[in-house]
Amino acid sequence: MFYKADLKDKPSVDQIFEMITAGGAKVLSVENYGIKIGNRADVTILDALSVNEVIAYQNAPVFLVRNGSVYS
Repeated sequence: MFYKADLKDKPSVDQIFEMITAGGAKVLSVENYGIKIGNRADVTILDALSVNEVIAYQNAPVFLVRNGSVYS
């Protein structure tokens, strides 16, 4: 994904987080993906105060929604 993003400099934490979340769907040309009415609602809820904390601690999800089913 770094290759596809054509980054010239070291990516920021926010750029890395985008690549490992919604960026993957974008690179793979997944249709109807993202937070919009009518799109799939795959959501992962993490217990963290910042993107840095998410990446540093890699905590397990609090709960997630996949294809309309909720898991905890």
